[in-house]
Amino acid sequence: MLLTLTAGIDFSVYAWDNEGKYGDWSYRDHFTLKYDENGSSIYDSSAIDITGYTGTEENLVIPSTINGYPVKGIAEKAFYENQNLKNVVIPNGVIYIDSNVFDGCTCLENVSIPDGVIRIGDFAFSYCHSLTKITIPNSVISIGNNILYRTPLHDYENYYEDYWDNGLFYVDNFLLDVEDNVSICCLLYTSDA
Repeated sequence: MLLTLTAGIDFSVYAWDNEGKYGDWSYRDHFTLKYDENGSSIYDSSAIDITGYTGTEENLVIPSTINGYPVKGIAEKAFYENQNLKNVVIPNGVIYIDSNVFDGCTCLENVSIPDGVIRIGDFAFSYCHSLTKITIPNSVISIGNNILYRTPLHDYENYYEDYWDNGLFYVDNFLLDVEDNVSICCLLYTSDA
């Protein structure tokens, strides 16, 4: 591939690089590779994604920064099948929770998701057999499939009355699932905002 740079034009490439460790945390950073007017590259690390955790804390507060850079995301399977976690606080500034992040965390009871998160990936909290409380902020604009699959909140047999209504499964303002025998011909969303 041939790339030609023209003087005076700001050209940037965004990519992933530099996986690292910070205490019990694994991370990768987003970086921006910028080129100045002379064609020289300038590396600029701008944000961190959490990719793993090896600690044993039950009550965990995810850091808002690592090495001075803001944590912006939680990568796929970052806490996959962690049997120690009971309560997790996700910091302000995080904008996405990827697929299967807490999948199989059977002791997880509560997750605090801050306003500002815009995407929650597929199966993010599936098989969290102890999860009985979650709040999805209004900032979320994309929710993956089965984010609460096989949790007490989604249990068809016990129907958590706070979340199921006439065969429809809601968490806050979000319709997340529909019973097999319920048909919907039209869905109208209204907001109090």
